[in-house]
Amino acid sequence: MRLVVLVSLFLASTACTARVRNADVTVDPPPVRVTVGEERGRFCPPGQAKKGTC
Repeated sequence: MRLVVLVSLFLASTACTARVRNADVTVDPPPVRVTVGEERGRFCPPGQAKKGTC
């Protein structure tokens, strides 16, 4: 019986020694395409483009 108590105390004490480190997270920005001087007068607002009305 003493052995069971000692083993369970040992396991309980080793579970408390875990360390958690910060995760390395990198986020790549989305690519942006800018065109100047092309397709004059064909601007379509984002909401209308999603509806497919342009």
